[in-house]
Amino acid sequence: MKITSVSYNKTYPTGAYANEKIGMEATLDEGETVTGVLHVLKKMCDAEHKANNPHLYQEEPIIKTTQQRELIVPIPQQYDTKYLRIMGCKTIEELEAIEDITDDLKLVYDSKKKKLQAK
Repeated sequence: MKITSVSYNKTYPTGAYANEKIGMEATLDEGETVTGVLHVLKKMCDAEHKANNPHLYQEEPIIKTTQQRELIVPIPQQYDTKYLRIMGCKTIEELEAIEDITDDLKLVYDSKKKKLQAK
């Protein structure tokens, strides 16, 4: 059997359930192998897709979700002292010793408590 032409087709995802199908066909010349020509067709299809869809090949920044973030809560001025006491606590015992935690500072208190429990 003599193979005289080969073709290559590939479906590329372009996002949101959309695809693009690219295919190429080539006739074998004297001395060329089927595998070699298929390899060239594959590279040509990939290059065509990359040229027409450069946004799909841009590197996205890596977001580390394991990093802890400080909670930023606007605190009324009359609570500044208690807020600073809560944030300055080094142990759960120190934190629990603070009395009269108002609703305004409850979120800050709970956040600090979780952070100390994680240690």
